[in-house]
Amino acid sequence: MAKILHLGNIANNAYNNAKYLNKSGSIQHHVLNFDNTHIMACPEWEEIDTYEPVDEFNPDWSQFNFNPPDWYQYTETSSISATGLPRHSLLSKITLQRRKLAYWLKDQGLKKTSNGVNFPASFSAKIKVVAAFPIYAFLHLAHATSFKLENLRSNTYEDKTGYFLLSKKLAPKLKGFNLTQAYGADIIIPYMLGVPYIAYEHGTLRELPFDGTARASLLCKAYTKAKLTIVTNPDVITSIKKLDLKNYLYIPHAVDCNRFTPSEKSQLREQFNLEDQLVILAPARQNWDIKGNNKYIEAFATLLKQSPNCKLFICDWGQHRDLTKELVKNLGLSNHVEYYLPCPKMSSVHYYQLADIVVDQFEAGAFGGITPEAMACEKPTLVYYEPSVHEWCFDTHPPVVNTFSSDDIAQELITLSSNPQKRAELGRHGREWVLREYSIAQLVERHNRIYSQILNHESAGDRL
Repeated sequence: MAKILHLGNIANNAYNNAKYLNKSGSIQHHVLNFDNTHIMACPEWEEIDTYEPVDEFNPDWSQFNFNPPDWYQYTETSSISATGLPRHSLLSKITLQRRKLAYWLKDQGLKKTSNGVNFPASFSAKIKVVAAFPIYAFLHLAHATSFKLENLRSNTYEDKTGYFLLSKKLAPKLKGFNLTQAYGADIIIPYMLGVPYIAYEHGTLRELPFDGTARASLLCKAYTKAKLTIVTNPDVITSIKKLDLKNYLYIPHAVDCNRFTPSEKSQLREQFNLEDQLVILAPARQNWDIKGNNKYIEAFATLLKQSPNCKLFICDWGQHRDLTKELVKNLGLSNHVEYYLPCPKMSSVHYYQLADIVVDQFEAGAFGGITPEAMACEKPTLVYYEPSVHEWCFDTHPPVVNTFSSDDIAQELITLSSNPQKRAELGRHGREWVLREYSIAQLVERHNRIYSQILNHESAGDRL
């Protein structure tokens, strides 16, 4: 039986794909997650139903009764030398803590650009970043020194990206597989090792190949040499054309419609005592530049003037959560807004079932996982959707409420708030569309068709 390795588990894409594909039984699928302890890269995030807060970058899952499947493996490359031997534990801990702090700083809104460093937008986030920066500087210096010494010992000292050393460390773990499906920028690893691989895009193609760095150059080459590029974001078609990629296929992230399903009774609605109120749910992370969260908040303020019996639930995460709370307060909406913490997928279903309307994102012209999950739960969903970007991958456009500006969002909310029949109709059409376009069955069928073509060519000695 053929064996395929899914390398890099950002947002649990590798885990979910392997889980669904393993059920088909024709190929063995394994997952290797490395250096990523973010909650959304943990199998537990997909399988546990809890509202208990979990540390975003250093989660402790010991309190929950869940063991990852034997086909899933996690490793810290900071604890492995280029020769495959364990590194000094202190250096490993320094590297790990430096990475976690870097993630945290980024989450606060600190961003490095070609023009320098952009600090967070809110004052409180600026204070947190300034206070934490000396610690990060120390950890970064210790990590950089360790990295240079290790590069010298492994004869990869000319590598400015770190991928040469990383590839050497992971090389033993890629052996024994017929094919590697690498996620995001991790496609550089099988490219360097010269093993056959598929590139799995989940936003990586938008900017990273074109930022002028040494990593960008490697990434462009890796995409060009991939057997196939699986595209999950329709809007990156412009990047595909820019790179002149010939072999690519659109496969959306599957939505488990047995899990994301409508319910006549919401346990959270009873818990919050919201029987008579219209509930609007905003699950997207707070990043105004990408998600346009400020737009639906301003629209909600307009809605309340006509329909005061409304409640807005906002997921309290992302770089601009402080700005969001400040805007809510300044608009006098605090009594009508509830904040909730990011929660695992099993628990997020309850929030969708709580809602009468879901608002997603209003800048990109495309959507990620929230819109199809909400529609699978038969919720009318507001999102900015650009049809021309999606012509190449959808047979029919999704029945979303397509809107962009704060005024238009407000008008749609006002219309839907007074028309439960329209909300129900949009919900039914939405679930039908998701069942057709985002089903697990289509994901398994499309993947297996790709694997069959590639593996058959490889066994015949051909190169695609």
